[in-house]
Amino acid sequence: MAAAAAGQFEADWVAAGGRPAAAAGCATAGAAGLGADATAPQCAGGRAQFLPSGPDQAEDTVHALLIDACFHARERLLVVTPYFVPDTGLETAMRLAAHRGVKIDLVLPDVSNHRLADFVRNRSLRALSAAGVSIHLLPYMIHAKAVVFDESLAISGSVNLDSRSLLLNYECAVVFYGAGEIDWLANWIRALIPEAQPFDCRAPGLWRDIGEGLLLTVAYQL
Repeated sequence: MAAAAAGQFEADWVAAGGRPAAAAGCATAGAAGLGADATAPQCAGGRAQFLPSGPDQAEDTVHALLIDACFHARERLLVVTPYFVPDTGLETAMRLAAHRGVKIDLVLPDVSNHRLADFVRNRSLRALSAAGVSIHLLPYMIHAKAVVFDESLAISGSVNLDSRSLLLNYECAVVFYGAGEIDWLANWIRALIPEAQPFDCRAPGLWRDIGEGLLLTVAYQL
């Protein structure tokens, strides 16, 4: 995983106009650590995968993984993110999972440092709440980004669950497949819930509804 991250950094560095590490006289991570790697004890952790995302990728990798995992989820989905402005595909996948009986807990800050994102997210939150998703609003800002699907998959990294982060920005995440890492992350997210307040899903007034709709037309900029 570290080698994959180093390789992605090198590719991004060169694409941005930097000199390749070899040309700059720097040893690569693999070459520098070759002797140490051969004798170092192996980590006992579970399997993990480095997952880059951005306009230089052949597909919207994290976005596609999230939607696919929503459709395969059977028991639980735990989410924590500072900003939540999903596109129609991700929102629909989450709603359908909830309708299938998947227990979904979505943890967000009540007030983030991005007020427009807070304003526009409410349309999606109302739709998800109506589908049975439990939405928990923390009394403080949280920058953690993580998603846990059942007992089989967890994702954590720089990716927010909004259209700009998922479809436009250069981001990266780690996908965990080991039971120990998945359980730890799930327990950490669940521990946040008791200090949160439930989302108030009352219907908006006319002007708020119009304002949310107008802002959603520029959701990629939020």
